[in-house]
Amino acid sequence: MMATASGTRANRKFGPILGLVLLCLHGPLQGRDSTVDGQGWLGLEGEPILAERLSYHGDVHLAGRFLPGSPLVFPPFRADPLGFRTQIRLIESNLTGTRHVAPSVGLAVPFYETSAPGGTRFQLTGLFAGHTRFDLEQDADLVATDWRYGGSLMARRGPWSCRLDLLHISSHLGDEWIKRVGRPRTNYVSESAAVRVAWDPDSRLRLYLSVENALRQTHTNETLGLALGAEVFVLARYFPSGLGPYLAGHLDSRGEIDHRIAVSGVLGYAFPGEAPGRSLDLQIVYHNGPSPVRQFFETIETYVGVGIALDL
Repeated sequence: MMATASGTRANRKFGPILGLVLLCLHGPLQGRDSTVDGQGWLGLEGEPILAERLSYHGDVHLAGRFLPGSPLVFPPFRADPLGFRTQIRLIESNLTGTRHVAPSVGLAVPFYETSAPGGTRFQLTGLFAGHTRFDLEQDADLVATDWRYGGSLMARRGPWSCRLDLLHISSHLGDEWIKRVGRPRTNYVSESAAVRVAWDPDSRLRLYLSVENALRQTHTNETLGLALGAEVFVLARYFPSGLGPYLAGHLDSRGEIDHRIAVSGVLGYAFPGEAPGRSLDLQIVYHNGPSPVRQFFETIETYVGVGIALDL
């Protein structure tokens, strides 16, 4: 009986993630040619400096290159308050009843890219983000910092893209804020696996779904998190870059907060960068629900503000 119960819990814990993995890989890994020749590259910014002739025998042929700076096949979500974008926001928050400045450094750096027959592209990517909050009305005291870093396998075929993440997440209160308020720290550390699937049939629309499961964490036994969202570039047809004004929404629900829903929204204008996949956004931001600051994950936070975001 104990083994059966344990197996049931494991199925319930990992079933949603395994299902999305199979959905994401089903199309790219259907039957392929048996023998193809390919090239391997080791280069920087598109200039190959070392080439090696490779021969593959099997169902799938891969030809790859080490290429820092390639456009991501799975870009970060624009409305995710803990996403992998570099940004700064000025917000009015009820978390402390004061005005916050929230600078973040977020990077998603592809270091290896490959492709398979049928046009499926894969990227191995390093992920890093540091999200901070400073209380502007209390000598710019550091309120909290959230760290997120890990690795990702990204894939794209046609309008479908997928991202498999392994992430470390930790959250820390600022020392000055602890001394002033007297609030104890929450021991918030988590290692998690996530599957994210997106559909963007053209430059005007992107829909996505995310399932995340904590493999280890310190603060709760509830491990499952779900998110979904949309990005709509309402006038993309009139802009050669396909960017311009947009609306983005992000809904987040995690077991650690009894699956209460957090709503984040952005009204923005995206300016294209010099390189493909790069942009600068001017934003009006909104959030209502459990705070994205993990030291306050059980606190309902509402904020509005303005910001600038970059895809580096």
